[in-house]
Amino acid sequence: QRRPIKQNDLPGVFRKLTEYRDKLMLGEDVDFENETLVSLVEKEKIAENGEFNLSGERYKELKLIDTNFPLIKLNEIADFKNGLWKGKKEPFKTVKIIRNTNFGKHGELCLDDVAEHPVEVKQLESRKLQKGDIILENSGGGPTQPVGRVIYFDVKDNDVYSWSNFTSRIRVNVVNRVHPKYLFYSLNHLYELGFTENLQKRTSGIRNLDKNAYGNLQIPLPPISVQEEIVAEIESYQKIIDGARQVVENYKPKIDIDPEWEMVELGKTCKVNEKAANPTDLYSDWFTYIDIASVENGTGVIDYNNKMKVGEAPSRARRVIQKDDILLSTVRPNLKAFGYIDKEPERFIASTGFAVLKADINQLIPKFLYYLIFQDIVLSQMINRMGKGSYPSINQNDVKNLKIPLPDLDKQNRIVAQIEKEYKAVSLNKLLIENFEQKIKDRIAKVWGE
Repeated sequence: QRRPIKQNDLPGVFRKLTEYRDKLMLGEDVDFENETLVSLVEKEKIAENGEFNLSGERYKELKLIDTNFPLIKLNEIADFKNGLWKGKKEPFKTVKIIRNTNFGKHGELCLDDVAEHPVEVKQLESRKLQKGDIILENSGGGPTQPVGRVIYFDVKDNDVYSWSNFTSRIRVNVVNRVHPKYLFYSLNHLYELGFTENLQKRTSGIRNLDKNAYGNLQIPLPPISVQEEIVAEIESYQKIIDGARQVVENYKPKIDIDPEWEMVELGKTCKVNEKAANPTDLYSDWFTYIDIASVENGTGVIDYNNKMKVGEAPSRARRVIQKDDILLSTVRPNLKAFGYIDKEPERFIASTGFAVLKADINQLIPKFLYYLIFQDIVLSQMINRMGKGSYPSINQNDVKNLKIPLPDLDKQNRIVAQIEKEYKAVSLNKLLIENFEQKIKDRIAKVWGE
């Protein structure tokens, strides 16, 4: 397009140029006549709702590639209702309130911690949840979690449930044309694509969903019989996922500790925080930083992808780590954030929030020590040594004085072999989850013509 390119356009321009380059290198044609590097949007559209949002992504239309089904706006097939504020006028009734915290990490409704509040009876009459309702997150989110999450309400007990003012209820109003669960899967699909990120507004640091724009989303609508088939297929996949997830989330390596095993101080079987250095003394450009957020609490899974420029290194980046080292978090509430370095380090530096343990292999197999950390016998000692304050923690001497059971090396090897066999079974369940989650995505994407 023959118009000046502004600085804000540049990231999109570079992405597009990279796309052109890749196509040309593969011998593919590029239709330069019809390609555009920037989007032109009418002023009236930008000024909708009295706000000027200059993010180009927001005004791009969701393009369906080849859907065979008619499209219909969400607000033509469903009603929206805002959530409850705290009651001010009597009479009140105490009911259960679904909040943002009840949105599970896998898109499920989580009822582990449901709040109960007195609400105005007058307001409650039109705000009782019923089976088939979809709860939409209006406000909240974060840098890596846009608002717009959805959950499906399918609670079988007889308690009265409502929803908070940070959420909205979506209820299908043409049941003979729309299966509520099909609509839920479609809206969840849009969220997973990242589409709601384009519909966010910020006020006072809080992300709010533009509900007018959300209500105008167009949904492909197959015949109700096809919707029912899609829901049945997806639910069969979900049952497999749920079963496999039970295995993955509940497995913890268990060591049957013999009371006759010798109890020894950790500092006598391994070195604690052997090496410390400032990344600027070791590297000239970048390093891989492992902090508490890099380690999944309770599972030992480490994210090795946090590469950082040396000049931006935080002051806590001081622990030099090597293969077979064990990371032990020393700050509560992250005591279960521990991990085993199972690969050759690529410029790895850990946070001082960890104690780095290097086992003396003549006495202690590193993997056996790692699995020991999962046991309550170690965790309980750490909690008992915790200091008081805003961030209770243990120091290096506390770590060295932790006592661990120490069988002979042959016994350690047998225990490690058994646990690793169990981990293989757990890994297969993880693979099962990934495969069937992809099947769900593929099935709903097929309706959208993707």
